[in-house]
Amino acid sequence: MKAKFRFGLLLLGVIFVSVLGKNHKCGHSKIVGKYKSESVRIPGVRDFTPEELSAHFRLDGNYRNLQAAAGYHPIKIHWDFSNLAAVDAGKRSFLMNDLMPNIARFFASFIQVKNSGENLKLKEGQCIDVPIQSAYVNSGIDADLIVFVSATEEQSDLIAWAAVCQFGQQFGNRPIAGQLNFIAKELTTDIYSYSSMITTAIHELFHIIVFSPDHFKHYIDQDGRPYGEENVRKTVTVRGVQTEIVTLPKLVNWARSYFSCSTVEGIELENEGGSASKGSHWERRNFMNEMLTSSLTDSPALSELTLLLLESSGWYLVDKTIAAKITWGQSAGCEFLNKQWILHDSRKGRLQLELHK
Repeated sequence: MKAKFRFGLLLLGVIFVSVLGKNHKCGHSKIVGKYKSESVRIPGVRDFTPEELSAHFRLDGNYRNLQAAAGYHPIKIHWDFSNLAAVDAGKRSFLMNDLMPNIARFFASFIQVKNSGENLKLKEGQCIDVPIQSAYVNSGIDADLIVFVSATEEQSDLIAWAAVCQFGQQFGNRPIAGQLNFIAKELTTDIYSYSSMITTAIHELFHIIVFSPDHFKHYIDQDGRPYGEENVRKTVTVRGVQTEIVTLPKLVNWARSYFSCSTVEGIELENEGGSASKGSHWERRNFMNEMLTSSLTDSPALSELTLLLLESSGWYLVDKTIAAKITWGQSAGCEFLNKQWILHDSRKGRLQLELHK
């Protein structure tokens, strides 16, 4: 008899889907020594309802004031909108007055950074594809992160991509600048596409502030000393495949408890997709609808796992009460992680994993 696991992730048509019936599929490719996170659309099922979106991402305008810890303050993100010539006035207004301000307020509601007492200054040159203005180099700006929001007329199935371009040595090697680029023809402002834009932008911003192969070597411990990349991730063989795992203690302890498996060595990173997604997202097979898997499912969840990564980077204080509950694979034991399974739709309309013989 075949062993089976059933998990409460309802199939509403097809699993590799995202909000809005359109998927944000993210990958990383090396560009000028950096990593771009790329988002594409795949046919899907439905959008978040306004109520779901508001509850999950606190986008109803009722942001709570995060109580600042001593020596810290809520993260201040500065958006540079000087590279939006490829989109019309309506889309520029949407980005400048709606989407990105909401994203900034969301991140400030659960992330704090250390007070620096000085303006943030960048090195001169380019931030991936856009020039860094002299004002950011000479006088700097009162911010913790500068994100160059751009739009291009690329003929592509992508929705957006993002990359970090500078780390600040004076800030514990924390990311201080990056570029978030939208594909002009895919940028939509209608209400039916709003949650797709929100979840895409949130996912991409995580790749600037904490999650890419470029970041791991910069993580620091609680005393401000570099972990060393070898103490953050390593390569192991999992289910017969060479796979990178994140070995930070808080994440390992979380995974052992979540999966009910005391032998977990680390959190698996995506091992498929080549440079498109490999090594820069959580393994989708294990975490399905987590926000930082390579393709967002219907109703993606920002779970404690990703918040622990933020915290373990050493750069941020994180309010983990914002974490959304995930259930895929929960309490499934070591067998779920260590053996090959076949994923398919059961007769009850739920995803089912069946042990591969």
